[in-house]
Amino acid sequence: MMVQEGMKVLGYKFRGYWGYTRTVNEYWQTSMDLLGSNPLIDLEKWGIRTNLEHRDIRDCQPLKVGSQGVLDNSLAYNGCIIDGTVKNSILFPGVRVEKGAVVENSVLFFNTLVKEGGQLRQVVSDVNTTFGANAQVGISPTGVSDRVTVIGWNNHVPDKMTIGCGCSVAPGIEEEKWPENGLEDMEELQ
Repeated sequence: MMVQEGMKVLGYKFRGYWGYTRTVNEYWQTSMDLLGSNPLIDLEKWGIRTNLEHRDIRDCQPLKVGSQGVLDNSLAYNGCIIDGTVKNSILFPGVRVEKGAVVENSVLFFNTLVKEGGQLRQVVSDVNTTFGANAQVGISPTGVSDRVTVIGWNNHVPDKMTIGCGCSVAPGIEEEKWPENGLEDMEELQ
């Protein structure tokens, strides 16, 4: 349209990383591109600057990985306490992963707690979320694992709750609204 109207149009050959974040799955993939020994997104070259005023990040204790804790191919920030296993994940300040809990291929925002025995796979969780003891989230009973499970802010996922792959949970779900039988793949809870 601009060319038809006689306007000057220029192009630029971009040769760096390009990732979309229009959908949850694209956001998740772009986040995963930060990980690995040769990440697709080079943070040093990108020159990201952190806002240290945000949520009092500068006042958080240093990252702590306990004697039983495992932190593998992940980014974890100040204020995180890892006593369980974290693989291929990004943890924002204040995330705690208790002993026996496993977090894989996930992005957990500020002040998230994964209680003992909890298992999260391919999950994006908003702030102030607690995953109860032995909760299973993002794990499909059918073995499907190509969709991201999203948990909204201010949620308390009950102990032993099962939430399948590709599910979506709205923010602040009240205790009585959580289904006893959990959520099957691709279900929503609002």
